[in-house]
Amino acid sequence: MILGIDDIRARLPHRDPILLPNEVRIEDAGRAGCARFNLSADIRLLGKESQRDLSRELMLECAAQTFGVVLGSVDSGVPAEDERHLLLGFNNVRFDMTWADLAAPFKVGVRALESSGTTHVAAFRVDQAQYCVAEGTLMVMKG
Repeated sequence: MILGIDDIRARLPHRDPILLPNEVRIEDAGRAGCARFNLSADIRLLGKESQRDLSRELMLECAAQTFGVVLGSVDSGVPAEDERHLLLGFNNVRFDMTWADLAAPFKVGVRALESSGTTHVAAFRVDQAQYCVAEGTLMVMKG
């Protein structure tokens, strides 16, 4: 299943103006998926800092947003626009920006590792071309 920007916005209405995935491909509903995103130099955040200035932080944010959409791809009985996901944190994050071109698109993949009640842990990886630029785990509470 492929979710476009309107579906993503409906599932993550609180993320504008920092909504990063352009589309999310659900590989395994509620468990795994991937998204493509760009770091636009035109958008200004936090005063003078652009998305490129915050590239590492925004890669993590896109991983969290992508996992939120993947978690929301399973019908919970709550309308998509009313369902919320709370990012609890990241672990074991590694960046290698050696070959990164911040003007080119990135791909982020997420895969659930474990769940306990409403808390979910996922591995994530951000790639560009054949290079891994970021990877680690993240924890989200679905509510």
